[in-house]
Amino acid sequence: MHYRLLCIIAAAGLAGTARADDAAKSKAVWCAPDRAKAWSDVMRTGVASAGAADCDNPIRQIAAFAQQHRITGTPTMVLADGRRLVGALPLTELEKELQRSQAQASNSTRR
Repeated sequence: MHYRLLCIIAAAGLAGTARADDAAKSKAVWCAPDRAKAWSDVMRTGVASAGAADCDNPIRQIAAFAQQHRITGTPTMVLADGRRLVGALPLTELEKELQRSQAQASNSTRR
């Protein structure tokens, strides 16, 4: 089954709740030649690899979007029925919420 889901992942100073160095780490990951490796390194060690963190990046826009929409945690998932799920969930619970959301969204479009 396919679900409509918007997942916001923004690790750049979300609404003032993140640590001061998170924006710098986010920029370092975004500007890295291998973003997947840079992300993995930051998640594993908490340290961004040295390198250019000065490239054109959307970190400010992502943080502004998150603040505008009161997104204060990652991951934040906006479901098809408009509900938000904040934080990691066990797979079984996520699946249950996705099915519930899909059913509610389908019911509301039939009215």
